[in-house]
Amino acid sequence: MMLAGQFKWEENTMKARFTTVLFAASGLVTSQYAIAQENPAEQPAAVQQSDENNNDDSYGEIIVTAQKREQRLQDVPIAISAIGGEELASRGVFRVIDIVTQVPGVQVSAAGGGTVNSFNIRGVTQNAFAGSLESPIAVYQDESYLSSNSIVNLSVFDIDRVEVLRGPQGTLFGRNANGGVVRYITVRPTSDASGFASLDLGSSGRIRMEGAFGGPLTNDLSYRISGIRQRDDGLIKNDIGANVQQTDDWAIRGQLAYKGANWDALFKVQYLKENSNRGGYSHVVATNGVEVTNPSALDFGGYRDVDNNPFTGSFDFPGFNRNKVLDVTGTFNIALGDVTITSSSNFQDIQNQYGEDSDVSPNSVYHYERGGDMKQFSQEIRAAYSAGSLNLIAGAYYLRIAGEYYTRQFGQLFFGNDTEIATADQVTRSYAIFGQADIKFDDKFGAEFGIRYSNDRKTFTYASTNIFNIYQPGPVLFDTVYPDDGFSAKAQLNYRPDSDNLIYIGVNRGIKSGGLNFPLFPQDPAFLPFKGETLTDYEGGWKATLNRNTILNLSVFHYDYKGYQAFSFDGLATRIVNTNAKMTGGEIEFQAKPLDGLDLNLGMSYLTNDVRDVPLAASVTGNEKSPFSPKWTVNGLVRYTWEGADGMFHVQADGSWRDKQTFNLVVTPSQRESAYALFNLNIGYKNDANWSVSASVRNLFDQRYRVQSFDTSRDWGANEDTFGTRRWYGVNLTYRW
Repeated sequence: MMLAGQFKWEENTMKARFTTVLFAASGLVTSQYAIAQENPAEQPAAVQQSDENNNDDSYGEIIVTAQKREQRLQDVPIAISAIGGEELASRGVFRVIDIVTQVPGVQVSAAGGGTVNSFNIRGVTQNAFAGSLESPIAVYQDESYLSSNSIVNLSVFDIDRVEVLRGPQGTLFGRNANGGVVRYITVRPTSDASGFASLDLGSSGRIRMEGAFGGPLTNDLSYRISGIRQRDDGLIKNDIGANVQQTDDWAIRGQLAYKGANWDALFKVQYLKENSNRGGYSHVVATNGVEVTNPSALDFGGYRDVDNNPFTGSFDFPGFNRNKVLDVTGTFNIALGDVTITSSSNFQDIQNQYGEDSDVSPNSVYHYERGGDMKQFSQEIRAAYSAGSLNLIAGAYYLRIAGEYYTRQFGQLFFGNDTEIATADQVTRSYAIFGQADIKFDDKFGAEFGIRYSNDRKTFTYASTNIFNIYQPGPVLFDTVYPDDGFSAKAQLNYRPDSDNLIYIGVNRGIKSGGLNFPLFPQDPAFLPFKGETLTDYEGGWKATLNRNTILNLSVFHYDYKGYQAFSFDGLATRIVNTNAKMTGGEIEFQAKPLDGLDLNLGMSYLTNDVRDVPLAASVTGNEKSPFSPKWTVNGLVRYTWEGADGMFHVQADGSWRDKQTFNLVVTPSQRESAYALFNLNIGYKNDANWSVSASVRNLFDQRYRVQSFDTSRDWGANEDTFGTRRWYGVNLTYRW
């Protein structure tokens, strides 16, 4: 078993070395540039950077790999959104979870002030925060599956594009892609010397340095090194100690790409380290799930935050968020005629520690810590055949996750001088075989068929000090094994009346394996397991290129869920329960360039859902709504670019609106959030020498809104509210070569 004290976080000089390497490498880059000009190398086909495609003047030309082969965005017959790396930067997307304001139908839960993040796509979510649990929305970086929800929100840097796939993607992406897939694709090594250095300065002491450089080493071998360093003073000022919701992290990534006569390979290694305090809530006095506005009302510890400012507080326990991640990936491709064999291997070593002042007060009431030490290995081997009217992918996949997790709960009011410690050791072993065929019957009609068999096995050991003798007297120890298997499948018809229109309709079956709850306090072991879920998706869509500069994409769907894994937070009693659910909705995406220099983007989503058969122990009626699922969302962007002295100017405004939503499966009044809108502004200039400068305002009208809330009113007489970022100012300076 592993306890918090087993983590040792050493200080070293790598931050300084990293910054020096990153920003003092111009001499090396210059020499590599000269080599590239004298001896240009061909770029590996499987690892080429797609910027040259993504920067095409016409919409829909961005190249994506949503079906594990290169395709134009408008040629992919699924509901997918894609945003290029430079566009992400211009919109201020520096964290994985920031894409929720850019893509219709996507939300995110942000437990621990944003340290544990779970995506919600079309109402499919599992907003649990135990480190041993996996989300139904699969998050990938390149070929690497990020199973841990503790590292999803680490820094985004040197990104080529992000792809958001809506709907079940189990055939190609596995058992935990029921609701969709979020993929971050990094910039790969190229045969031309290139790089950039970027500096951001902003409110709350924000400093963000990002950069990359690379190019050819030989005719066949190229490299790229990239990294980031960022910190800030914290979004919430602590009147009696260190600020909270504070960031301090850095990361470095190195890549080598080789191209032979009929084969190529990519090796990537990255290391990320964080020593932040990302947690932090706003204190709100509440009783039985209702906020108490009476200024004389106090929580159970006799405290009330009187200034009504969610960005100040008094926290007696110094929270923390510490991560160390080593991620190593090797990808190998060999072409054998019409068949390409791909092998992708990934290893992750993840260490995480998190602590928070849960009662959000200067009193020692309830403090919470959790952590994990995970080793993850995955291997995929697939063969892709492409000839004439047939594209076929078949392969096998293996995943093993070995994790040791813990929680510590303490505080004078709740525990006196004692500490409640719970641990869980879990080993997940999963393997799968899969295949998908894309068949063209003629110039207009085609079909896709796919199937995947997955087999999981989880071994789980739970232990608790059980200081309150809840389940039985004295310490508790449970051992169990949970096996699960099932099929994902897809059948879809595609119709192309002409080259500018694509219509598709089909049925998609997704599965998510069952697992084991990791409760804060012991409970009957019969409640630990939860079963797997099955989602049947009936979906249709239309992708239209109205002209060279205008596209319109529509999708509609109906989900029928069996065994929906719903997370229920009832004070300090947390667990996943199996229910049933139905969800219906659709999305619209519109992009146009009506005038030279003017870009317009618009997205909209609609969703209605019913979660049924919720156990009466959690729900009075048994019928609830999926959390983080507003009925309507709207996002939009307007950008105008014009030519100036020796360069280009731009002004950009973007915004999003979210309908009212809830934060928990079982809703109390304090768990309802009203509709709100956010607006951002960016102006900038890029000269012909590749320098660029811009200024931004995020949350232009200083809208106050919550991104997460926990009803703990029955535990200590106050709720935990996490507010979104207040109005923020920043400037960026970037040089590219």
